[in-house]
Amino acid sequence: MNNKAFFLIVVAFLLLASCNSSKQPQENDEITLKTNEKRIRIGSETETCQAGVMQKQCMKVKWTKDQQNWEFFYEEIQGFTYEKGYEYDLVVQESKVANPAADASSIRYTLVKVVSKDKK
Repeated sequence: MNNKAFFLIVVAFLLLASCNSSKQPQENDEITLKTNEKRIRIGSETETCQAGVMQKQCMKVKWTKDQQNWEFFYEEIQGFTYEKGYEYDLVVQESKVANPAADASSIRYTLVKVVSKDKK
C-alpha cells in the first residue's frame, strides 16, 4: 500500500469517527420542540383540587422556565407515570380532542420525553 492510499484511509477514518457523538442531553441543553409540543415542569407533590363536581389529587405544573408559582394540572399525561417526591421536566405533545365530554378537556397530553427526574 502506498503512502497516499494509507493517508486517505486514515483521514476517512478520522472524519467518520468524529461524526459519532454519544453526548447525552443535559438539563440546560436546548431541546427542539415540534409545533404541538411543550416542555413543562411537574412538581414533586400533588394537592387536592376541585375538578368539576368532585375533588381529586392534581399534579402541579409550571408551563414556562420563568414561571414562579405552580398551577394545578387537572389532566392526565398519557404514557407518564407520576412518582411522588420527584420533580420532572417533560416534553409533552398536545392534541385536540374532537368531541370531548361536557366536563372533559378539549386537549389531550401525551408524553414525548422525560428530560429529567429529580428527587426532592
